[in-house]
Amino acid sequence: MKFTKTLINAGIAASLLFTGFASAKMMNIGFTPSPNSHYGQGVQVFAQEIDRLSDGKYEIKIKSSGVLGGERDVIEGLQFGTIDLTITSTGPVGNFVPLDSPFLFSGYEHAHRLLDGNIGNDLLAKFEDKGLIGLA
Repeated sequence: MKFTKTLINAGIAASLLFTGFASAKMMNIGFTPSPNSHYGQGVQVFAQEIDRLSDGKYEIKIKSSGVLGGERDVIEGLQFGTIDLTITSTGPVGNFVPLDSPFLFSGYEHAHRLLDGNIGNDLLAKFEDKGLIGLA
């Protein structure tokens, strides 16, 4: 399985970004909250799934509590290839791709309906110009 620079939108309030590796076994994921936060819990499940789906070929090394920098720093690290993955709020993502529209949706169902369709796909495609590829 070959991985490329990638972004995964993990909902309205957070995005999981993933980039910078071609065949490395160890991948660093950096995020600012603590390992016990909702980000940390999501990352732990993500790491388990990567391990399972790759039959142990890839391992996620979790770097929480901002040890790799703030949210914007980590996104820039993705572009430079010094960081492989991150989970972040949408706030700093707007510095790279126009994404943050908090009052655009009437609720979660409305947001999922739009973001899981053509509008969401068009938005994720914009990340390619910034060295990231949208997955979902």
